[in-house]
Amino acid sequence: MARAAHNVLKKSVFRCIAVLRTVVAATMTVLMAVVIMFAVGEIHRPKGLTLWIVGGSVSVRRSGNLTEPFNPSIVGHNLTFSYIVRAVNPSSSIRIFYTDVRAHLLGRNSSSTMKSFLTMTIFPSMDVEHQSTLETIVEKTTHMELPHVQRFYFETLANGSSIAGGLLNIIGTRIVQNVYTGRNMTGIRAVYYCTPITIGGGEDVEHRCAVDLACREDAPIIVGLE
Repeated sequence: MARAAHNVLKKSVFRCIAVLRTVVAATMTVLMAVVIMFAVGEIHRPKGLTLWIVGGSVSVRRSGNLTEPFNPSIVGHNLTFSYIVRAVNPSSSIRIFYTDVRAHLLGRNSSSTMKSFLTMTIFPSMDVEHQSTLETIVEKTTHMELPHVQRFYFETLANGSSIAGGLLNIIGTRIVQNVYTGRNMTGIRAVYYCTPITIGGGEDVEHRCAVDLACREDAPIIVGLE
């Protein structure tokens, strides 16, 4: 009788061990699945690209060798706007393409209204490899095309003055690519807000010593924005 009871107990112990092994195996499988899903999510997560404006400002200078007083209404009396965008991709598993990029420059006018007065296309596209940094010089030479909007800005900047507290609004399509599979994720519209930025001053865009400005993706609250 004792021997039979011992055998039953032994079978129960083995059965419990088998059940425990099954539970542990199932738990490990679930954990592995979670880890894999998390890894895939990390690889394809598009929020890896950060943008900076080198020196925190947009350089503005007169173009050409003008000896006469600057008149923004005259074609040929141009201003050259330039700045450097630094794109940083810290990820080790994705490369990022930021395409169809344009930037809107906003500043306060004489009535303290924040207005967009210049659009600049960033070309070529910013293709940033994994764990790398890319710097792009953006430059546009133009005369005053919209007097009712641009006159204050052109006249102010042409004499060497600057406009503080401006905003550079960068808009484009951000595409993430898995470096291991080469697979692209669907592109999404990505907007960066670079503020407060200084516009003007005439300093060479490549020889600045000011602090770099980090752009952000959440829209700032700006009083007087129009």
